[in-house]
Amino acid sequence: MNQKNKKSKGFTLVELIVVMAGFLLIMAVAIVIFISIIQSQRKILMQNQLLNQTSYLIEYMSKGLRMAERDIAGSCLVYVDAGGEVVDFFPGYNYLYTKPNGGFYNGLKFINANSSSCQEFYLDSEDNLIKELKNSINEINAVQLISDKFDVDYFRIAVNETNGAVGEGEILGSSIDDQRQPRVTISAGFSVPGDNGNPSLKIQTTISQRNINE
Repeated sequence: MNQKNKKSKGFTLVELIVVMAGFLLIMAVAIVIFISIIQSQRKILMQNQLLNQTSYLIEYMSKGLRMAERDIAGSCLVYVDAGGEVVDFFPGYNYLYTKPNGGFYNGLKFINANSSSCQEFYLDSEDNLIKELKNSINEINAVQLISDKFDVDYFRIAVNETNGAVGEGEILGSSIDDQRQPRVTISAGFSVPGDNGNPSLKIQTTISQRNINE
């Protein structure tokens, strides 16, 4: 009887190894699930931030572009060369394309009738940030409109029927005598730096002037 009791006490080495292996397996699965949850939560938060920032960006630019008016005096729509010198101006137009890039344009300049300011929205090729330049031709005064923790995959601006002016001396589309209302189309792609699984977003919107050209 005593020998039976002695044999039934404690665990064998094999039993301990099996228990430890099972415990470690459960812990490994729990850690993998925990890391997966953290990564998913991080992606959701980054996606929300990306959506919030790009929504604000598009709304802010749309608000300004809707209030664009003709530059009668030609004081805003001026072409500036690489040295910062004004070499041409375009009185009577609504918009001036800027930042030409492989057949597309990454910037647009206009007069905001609401604030009476000369505004330019553009993609800075040096730091790949979308910026706003207001009442200045010196890009050192530009303000970035989106966080640098997001990549701008592309940013293009087009005016319908080329109803604007190109910053290389070539006049396109309407003149001061043309009553057509120009529409601006913005196409942009954004993403979170890193692996391909990170959030990305593509946006396209078209804005028309609020006030009729006179």
